[in-house]
Amino acid sequence: MKKNRLWHILTGIIFLTWGIMFLPGISHAEENSFGAVLILTDVSGSMQDPASGFEITDQEGRKQEKRISKSEAAKELVVQITNELSEKSCKFGIYTMCYKAGFKELYSPFLSIDNYNAQEIKDIVTDKFITKYPVFNRRTPIADTLRQLDENEFKALNGSIRVLIISDGKESFYDLEKDKNNTQTQDEKVIGPLTETRRLKEKYGQALSIYTVFMEDVSDKDKKDKPQGAVLLEDMASASAGKYFAGKELLENKSQIDELVNLLCSSIQ
Repeated sequence: MKKNRLWHILTGIIFLTWGIMFLPGISHAEENSFGAVLILTDVSGSMQDPASGFEITDQEGRKQEKRISKSEAAKELVVQITNELSEKSCKFGIYTMCYKAGFKELYSPFLSIDNYNAQEIKDIVTDKFITKYPVFNRRTPIADTLRQLDENEFKALNGSIRVLIISDGKESFYDLEKDKNNTQTQDEKVIGPLTETRRLKEKYGQALSIYTVFMEDVSDKDKKDKPQGAVLLEDMASASAGKYFAGKELLENKSQIDELVNLLCSSIQ
């Protein structure tokens, strides 16, 4: 009897010690499970075209159109959005998107996913984010970039994934009409950006949403119909339970920046 009792006591001590050692490990694993915002900024050739409708006020109070490229406008958006993300202690990373002949990589990490100090991130983006580059043979691979992000980046995130695409939506490799009407996601010929968005949403469910910002160029502003790029980005946001924004309106209205950042950060776990 005494031997059995001693054995039970020793067994209990062993399990208690094991539990004390193991439970903090579970807690630490949960702390290391995190979601993030992935900011994907288009740096294709078409982003060098002039952005539409930006104005400045001269010293005499007269408004004049400010001629900046879509890439420069996108950079200013990145500065403002990341500043707000930093203030909210929201993890994010910045990536640039572009197809260049001879390169398999369709995106490039500008900043890895982390928490950044607001002033630090503003200085880094202001000083190092390049907006002037060659136009030739720099195309927009939205669908294929999302596939590469899924293969390389999404798997490292155990929490919510929020993708923010800043682009003019000029997908270079897929017919957007066929893509929009595609219901067979296995047909590789038409797995464009919208089909890929649907696939990712089906794969990740509530864990993933895509938010889009359309950068309008000067040639778009007088068109009666909504530009095809805007329609694409709006459809992508809708298909992934995200939200679509117009870049010009974001830059002119701080409350819209706040709304976007709140949406991005509110469900990051």
